Order: sequence, then C-alpha cells, then structure tokens
Amino acid sequence: MQSTRADQQLLERESELAQLEAALAGAPEGEGQLIVLEAAAGLGKTRLVEAAIAQTEEREMVALTARGTELERDYAFGVVRQLFEPALAGAGERWREELFGGAAALARPLFQTPDQPHPASPDPA
Repeated sequence: MQSTRADQQLLERESELAQLEAALAGAPEGEGQLIVLEAAAGLGKTRLVEAAIAQTEEREMVALTARGTELERDYAFGVVRQLFEPALAGAGERWREELFGGAAALARPLFQTPDQPHPASPDPA
C-alpha cells in the first residue's frame, strides 16, 4: 500500500487504511463497496475520510463528498444533491446525457432547475 500524506499522520490505523485500500481496489472494475465509519467525536473519522480521498486521487479517481447536517433533515434529498450537484454542474450536456443514462434517468428531475423542461419519462421496461 502506498503511503499518502493523509495517512502518514494516522497512528495505529493500519487496519482501517488497509480496508479503505481494498475497497478502492475494485472500484475501477465496477465493484463498489460501502464503508461505514462509526466512532465518537474526536476519534479520527474525518482523518480516515481524508485518507480515503487521498487514495482516490492517487488512483486518478474522483471522490465526491457531502455532509449531512440538520439543515438537510427537512430538505428532500439534500445530501444527495449536495453530493452530486457540483459534479453535474461542471459536466457538459453530452456527459450529462451519459451520466443520466439507464436507471439513473429516474434521478434526472431531482437535478433539474425549474427553467429546464422535463424530458419524457424513461421506459420502465
């Protein structure tokens, strides 16, 4: 495993860093994983997330981040929009069409502004 600036400052986190590395290893082949970091405040969750982001950058992958707060509680899909809107805003029309291909087409209305027309509903078949 390569050592990054982010994980050089983490002490006794070799196991967690190895799990992050293993999870990221399959991503280019389409093997996604979910990792949940759970600990009390001040125990290094943010540092582990920073280490994971650094690992994605080393692999020339894109890391999207969002933070759930009380503000998102009453806002439908607030964290989802916070996560994807910056990437979609920077995408050209051709890339957006590709991103919203297949099953992702069902999420398109969530990211449209009121002045954008709604395309025809995708065929559920």
